[in-house]
Amino acid sequence: MTRCVIVQPSYVPWQGLFQMFSEADVVVHFDTVQFDKRGWRQRNQLKGPHGKFWLTVPVSLPGGSHGTLIHDALIND
Repeated sequence: MTRCVIVQPSYVPWQGLFQMFSEADVVVHFDTVQFDKRGWRQRNQLKGPHGKFWLTVPVSLPGGSHGTLIHDALIND
């Protein structure tokens, strides 16, 4: 039996993802779907010495917020 993991890319992936990768025979990086601006593609919540905080990468969406695929999103400096 072949084990397949299909994931969408995320910024600062969760620790369990690496466990899934180590147990998989095939990993599919699924980045041909719509970019969700309020999801985990460009941000993540981390825990620091003063509590939780958001770490966000600014992005530019050439197709607009409803028309850009994940692999088309660009880092906006």
